[in-house]
Amino acid sequence: MGTTLRYAMVCSSNQNRSMEAHALLKRQGFDVSSYGTGAHVKLPGPSLREPNVYDFGTPYKFMHDELRRKDPDLYKRNGILPMLKRNLGVKNAPQRWQDNAADGCFDVVMTFEEKVFDTVIEDLNNREQKVIRSVLIINLEVKDNHEEAATGAKLALDLCQDTAVAESASDEFERYEKEEKHHKHKEHLGEMGALAAGAFALYEKHEAKKDPEHAHKHKIEEEIAAAVGVGSGGYAFHEHHEKKDAKKEAEEASGQKHHHHHLF
Repeated sequence: MGTTLRYAMVCSSNQNRSMEAHALLKRQGFDVSSYGTGAHVKLPGPSLREPNVYDFGTPYKFMHDELRRKDPDLYKRNGILPMLKRNLGVKNAPQRWQDNAADGCFDVVMTFEEKVFDTVIEDLNNREQKVIRSVLIINLEVKDNHEEAATGAKLALDLCQDTAVAESASDEFERYEKEEKHHKHKEHLGEMGALAAGAFALYEKHEAKKDPEHAHKHKIEEEIAAAVGVGSGGYAFHEHHEKKDAKKEAEEASGQKHHHHHLF
């Protein structure tokens, strides 16, 4: 792709939806990783009450071989064995989003379920930040089955290709601002919104009163939110700031702005 952006695909167990998208984006040359946000990795079992539960970090090959020994016909028929075989060709084991701090920062994060979307935002908000860094978070509401995962992966690729034309996710907002002057941004953003199914959210954390540039950018982002609010899709802009010491943070608390809008 020739883009310098880093992408993360996130679902609950890092097995189906995020891995389908990871595999597709990897084939297209994106710098992409994938994660799950659940407490454990869960795979369908003989019944709804008997799932196969693993810890994050358990190799896909181990799961594949164990389930093949348990009931090869069942797990081949329900697509679990082919899925795990696909996964082990992409990376070694499922990874948990909340434990990925050592993996560095991402420019674009794609989630495939609203509760996963909310978990990612909450986790980013709670992390200690030492550098200023922005991340674009987009949610696609995708059912957790093999067919829908394939469709969701294609939509994720389309959206990631849109962001790849800019040098960074922040540049994408600047492009929207320029398009607004020519009355084109509503049409473009409407098309983006139509690609995704789910909730729309704009998340931002900054000190607007003390930073006119951020205040101006927030105005632009609210206009973007209004433009795509009539469509379907999940979208968030999360900005990390330099970590302050506790005393300074307490002194400036009254001037801090925290916006989290949901538009349907």
